[in-house]
Amino acid sequence: MILVNRNWYVLQVRRRAEVLVAAILGARGYEVFLPCLNTSRSRGGKQDERPPLFPGYVFCRYSDEARENMVGVHGVVRIVSFNNRPEPVNEAELDSVRILCRSGALVRRWQFIREGQPIRITSGPLAGVEGVFVSVSSAEFVVVNITMLQRAVLVKVPGNSIVLARDVSVPRPRLTAR
Repeated sequence: MILVNRNWYVLQVRRRAEVLVAAILGARGYEVFLPCLNTSRSRGGKQDERPPLFPGYVFCRYSDEARENMVGVHGVVRIVSFNNRPEPVNEAELDSVRILCRSGALVRRWQFIREGQPIRITSGPLAGVEGVFVSVSSAEFVVVNITMLQRAVLVKVPGNSIVLARDVSVPRPRLTAR
């Protein structure tokens, strides 16, 4: 595996090229994360198994030396950067998205939210997920932001499993490679 730098970065890719880019990078030894919705949809009579949670983006770990090689990968448009420097993804946000994707809970795309109460889920299959509390029609939802992309995902959770993040002393779960 090609890993010197332990940070995750975001690659912007051509629409509908997410799976291809992830496969190419994985075959070249890079650690790749392509979060997908756990629902399927059909397009043109064909069934899409699991559409990407963030269409047009793939998360990847790579060394500084490999940065220039990323844009040369078929389907990659650019590395998400600020001031011409690739910016690492907030690892806690990415860990929360990983937990959501593994949980089997119904996760859907949501608008990016800047304001709101930070929370952490303390029980159930989503334990350890941090997000923003949103109450919609008397139901409790957690919105998990990916700040760099200005995107978010939404998942419904039982109200009794939500506490304010600043009041939680439960350690965050450690994620292991699959």
